Amino acid sequence: MTSSALQESVDPRTGMTHFEMKQFVRNHFEEFVNRKYLNIGNLNFAPEFIDHGADVPPGLAPGPAGAMQYVGGAYKKFPDIHVEILDLIAEDDKVVVRNHWTGTEAASSAVRVLGNRDLADRPPATGRAVGLSHAAPDGEVLLSGFEGFVKPTLFLRIASVLTFVHCVLHTFGGVLSSPRHGAEEVAVIESMKSHSFDVMGSMRSYWDFFFGYGLLVTIFLLADAVLFWQLASLAKAHPIWMRPIIALFSATFAATAVVAWKYFFLGPAITELLIATCLAMAFFGTTA
Repeated sequence: MTSSALQESVDPRTGMTHFEMKQFVRNHFEEFVNRKYLNIGNLNFAPEFIDHGADVPPGLAPGPAGAMQYVGGAYKKFPDIHVEILDLIAEDDKVVVRNHWTGTEAASSAVRVLGNRDLADRPPATGRAVGLSHAAPDGEVLLSGFEGFVKPTLFLRIASVLTFVHCVLHTFGGVLSSPRHGAEEVAVIESMKSHSFDVMGSMRSYWDFFFGYGLLVTIFLLADAVLFWQLASLAKAHPIWMRPIIALFSATFAATAVVAWKYFFLGPAITELLIATCLAMAFFGTTA
């Protein structure tokens, strides 16, 4: 990502910068066409989506269903179908894309540069080559799908904030706090500090391990909070790539919630369960 992309402001209508909007469109074509991940259409296309392309067959249903039917038919007719992005221009809440389609027609085994009506549901062509530089006639077509990323982005950022709050409370309410439960607690702490033993050539006490593990948790929680915030931006452009990472962290925080409930107390268990739930909602928000 360039420095200019980092300085771009977020458009309140899309929740994205122009750079992120273009990445969304680029990723859409890569996943939906080149990688043949058809179900991503349920995520990318809004219910009111209408394709105004000249090569769209008449009577195609609006929304994801029509687009998936259309491109799914193209998978069968051109098994190696491929689209190359030539230009992407973002302005306000719109993106204009110019692309180049190629494919080998299954019926004729002839490599073709796809033109208008080649993808439509009609009898096989003869294999003659035609050219096409296609620009979307309505820049809002693909961007209508941006609304589908509001929820996963929102849930990831809520998880980020909750994790940061958890980090602060753990650090200042636990690791760095003074004894508050009377003389018996003080005696236990002093006992942990007073006895040292050799651990692989280093003299350490149980207090060293207790305090050190507490600081490690602080570091990991802070890193998780920053990571979740970054994933919220990345999920807009690369939702499919983010799913395994989000699922892993959701399962991790669910497991730590169980450990906190059994061996610590209710506060961190509830916080970690809320984080796990937000991550799970983000995961399901990036799937069809």
